[in-house]
Amino acid sequence: MPQELNYWLTTVEMPTSPALPLPESADVAIIGAGFTGLSAALALAKRGAKVVVLESETIGWGASSRNGGMVLTGLKLGVNKLISMYGRELTRRMYAASLETIDAVERIVKDENIGCDFARYWTPRSCLQTDAF
Repeated sequence: MPQELNYWLTTVEMPTSPALPLPESADVAIIGAGFTGLSAALALAKRGAKVVVLESETIGWGASSRNGGMVLTGLKLGVNKLISMYGRELTRRMYAASLETIDAVERIVKDENIGCDFARYWTPRSCLQTDAF
């Protein structure tokens, strides 16, 4: 499948990874070398797991290279829809988890010394303490 042209791929040189033979064994095999897969691999490896990441394209090939670098709060479905499906308390917990992901990204950027100009603009944590939803 041909790679789509996007800003990130046309303004930087993508790192190349040599094709390596698969290891004889691993504690965990992760499919996909995007944000989620690589974050999971990093967390598991730091806890001592032998991790292998499998990617059919290049690192960050899919949505991870096309999101504009934004880390957003909230969920895909609107709050009212989520409340009708799951109730107010579970919706509040899901939203809180979405905020925690921003904390996780910020921690990874800091801990791994990633030069990406991470900036946190606004986190509506007050919504979790009010009747906003």
